[in-house]
Amino acid sequence: MKKRILLAISLLLSFQIFAQKEQLLSGPMLGYNTMKEVSIWCQTIAPAECQIIYWPVNDWQSMRSTKILETTRENANTCELILDYLEPGTTYQYALLINGQNVVDKSKSNTFRTQAQWKWRSDPEDFSFLTGSCTYINEAAYDRPGTPYGTAIKILDQMSNDSARFMLWLGDNMYMRESDWESRSGVLRRYTHTRQTKEMQPLLSKMHHYAIWDDHDFGSNDANGSYVNKSYTREAFDLFWANPKNANEFNEDGIYTKFTWQDCEFFLLDGRYNKRRFGKQGGELLGEKQVNWLLESLAKSDATFKFIAAGSQFLNDATDKECFFAEGSYERQTIINLIEKYKIKGVVFITGDRHFTEFAAYKNKDKFGFYEITSSPITSSVATGKYTTEPNSFLEPGSRILENVYTKLSITGPQKNRMLKLEVININGDIKWKKTLSQKDFEP
Repeated sequence: MKKRILLAISLLLSFQIFAQKEQLLSGPMLGYNTMKEVSIWCQTIAPAECQIIYWPVNDWQSMRSTKILETTRENANTCELILDYLEPGTTYQYALLINGQNVVDKSKSNTFRTQAQWKWRSDPEDFSFLTGSCTYINEAAYDRPGTPYGTAIKILDQMSNDSARFMLWLGDNMYMRESDWESRSGVLRRYTHTRQTKEMQPLLSKMHHYAIWDDHDFGSNDANGSYVNKSYTREAFDLFWANPKNANEFNEDGIYTKFTWQDCEFFLLDGRYNKRRFGKQGGELLGEKQVNWLLESLAKSDATFKFIAAGSQFLNDATDKECFFAEGSYERQTIINLIEKYKIKGVVFITGDRHFTEFAAYKNKDKFGFYEITSSPITSSVATGKYTTEPNSFLEPGSRILENVYTKLSITGPQKNRMLKLEVININGDIKWKKTLSQKDFEP
């Protein structure tokens, strides 16, 4: 038996990537990660059969395989494979087979590690993750004439060299053009064009990926819930991202969801699907159902840090667009009221969209509050003009960065004294701004 396993592994790993250029278009991309299950996404050039075999490193006898799934033209030849019956805190190696041939070459990682089972046993593991928004990939035939809008593609190389466990994409993860958003095929083609970017491939396989969307991957600029083809973009989002699956499909009216990583919870909001100007209480970004879900989830959460990811800024009170203050003020105040009433500690909003980066702090009269990091842009052009000098009254002086960057957040320390470090990093790997918060910084 052992000899047969060794022979199988040897054969798989010896297929030196003759098939890759012919069959694999994008990926593999590591999707959601739990203690017992992980997803891996890929996209083939043409319809094909896909399967993954996987095993704990140095334990080939425990090899398992996923179901064989077929990619189809109808679904843009995408495929999400579920690796199940895993063990917590274990490093696995895998081989992606397309039509029976291994297609993961040496330029891409082919390992992952499940989350550790820590509760009641030990302190939670230290971990870090990356985040950012606004990833524009140029395509001259469909771009506006003039200077290309995508300016910093090489920052993806810098990100892929990081040791972070996962990347949280904050929206505008690709930019649909006017030739895209009026048809299903246009939407799928734009996703495909962005996802197959050469510089993105190592990043996709290096760490796990979670995502929300904003206007440019939902529809046109400043798109809201009136967008008639939002079912197309919702479908495309599900085809190209591998967020956690929800057993009861509670979020059929958007992409909002949540996941846990060690002692932290991540609430992924959808500020587009239900966005409207004329709601019951004025403008809405989330809608009543999503707001209630968020409030109930926050009130129940016992996570050390509660990260709320949104495409639009939450605290900024100095802008007339693309923020909760201007377009969802009632929702904004409702959320603040709940955090204050129940003294929900450890809340950090993670937002994007604005083409600049900044850090903001909210403190009430009792010195209780929460924080927000806005991280933008990754590859898109940097903001200019009046938006670069907004007098946001919650802004921490010196934290506004006008440069292509991403943000790294690191959670370290024992359970009772966890620390949160934020680092804003540019294309050269330089740390442009940093700050460390302790659990005590979230207390009155």
